[in-house]
Amino acid sequence: FRSRSVAEYFPTSDSPANAYYVHRANQQLGELFFGRDDWREAYEVYEQLASVSGEDYAEFKASGLIGQANVHSARGETSQATSKLAQAVPLLEKLKPNIRAQVVQQIAPKLRVTYQQLLRDTQG
Repeated sequence: FRSRSVAEYFPTSDSPANAYYVHRANQQLGELFFGRDDWREAYEVYEQLASVSGEDYAEFKASGLIGQANVHSARGETSQATSKLAQAVPLLEKLKPNIRAQVVQQIAPKLRVTYQQLLRDTQG
């Protein structure tokens, strides 16, 4: 896939802008694999996103965790899905509202109730 080559042509170590676009390309690649039910490849990409560090990239880390939760959910692995989603909640709270809304849209419909419950639990 072309998205995989983004990191080759624009190394993340060269600039923050490169890192942003590499993470964005990986986000799209994960969605592509997930949409094709290629859960192994999707999970691998989401794992990379979830391991991104730095406050500037919380959006991508949250997206990776949500992607992992979606894959676990699709496999019927409810407790793992809930665990990954729980890890994403504090990151989501740090995001600007418009970015948070975009990332939350990535949560699979059957995990939305779980997300709302986790949100209520963290708020108090």
